[in-house]
Amino acid sequence: MIESICVYIITENAITPNKGSLYQERIKSVIKFFKIPFKKISFTYSNQMKEKKKLWFITDYRNQISHGNIRKNFDWQKNDT
Repeated sequence: MIESICVYIITENAITPNKGSLYQERIKSVIKFFKIPFKKISFTYSNQMKEKKKLWFITDYRNQISHGNIRKNFDWQKNDT
């Protein structure tokens, strides 16, 4: 969802994201475009790296969903509580 919104804003405003983790760079570009103080947004970092950069947890989660390997990392069992 975040990616779709960012792609729309980038397309409509001819923004060019930096290289790197394209997903994260799209988000950063939109944040910069709207002059939102990045330090006020608290993205949690996961233990995963890509191109020598830490990935945000949301990026790691999105990648796992997109690439179909979510089952080995997340428990989909229903809790009865």
